[in-house]
Amino acid sequence: VERAVQVEQLCHTLDDEVGRQAKVAEKNKESLLESDKQLQEQINGLRDENRQLKDVIADMKQQMAAQAKHGKDIEDALYFLSDELSKAKDAAKKAEASQKGGRMGARK
Repeated sequence: VERAVQVEQLCHTLDDEVGRQAKVAEKNKESLLESDKQLQEQINGLRDENRQLKDVIADMKQQMAAQAKHGKDIEDALYFLSDELSKAKDAAKKAEASQKGGRMGARK
């Protein structure tokens, strides 16, 4: 009879312990679910930031390409103007030479 009482007490103790462990497990589960939810929100936030950064980079690339084209256009214009200036200088030298030649011919 005493043995049966001990077994019954042990069963109650085990039931109590199982109940406590179930409560702890439930709290752990809730805590993990909350942590998972927070991590998911952080991941979504990082994804949004990543998308925004990609957009900024794309805009910067477009601006750089436009600036490069503008720079190339300016460079082309400067080469053209340099060529025109050289032609004008050559024409001025020829005109000056022909004027001097004309004066020398007139003096003779």
